[in-house]
Amino acid sequence: MLSSLKKLLSAEPVLDARQTEPGRNEPCPCGSGRKYKRCCQEGKRKR
Repeated sequence: MLSSLKKLLSAEPVLDARQTEPGRNEPCPCGSGRKYKRCCQEGKRKR
């Protein structure tokens, strides 16, 4: 039991998708220099 507890405590936290995606008005992480809403977010909405 102690080893499984150590394993849980040493595991990396799971990130929620909302934490990794930038906000609409933030610069796009692709490096284009455009706002996220005008660059890569448009492709996600068309799905």
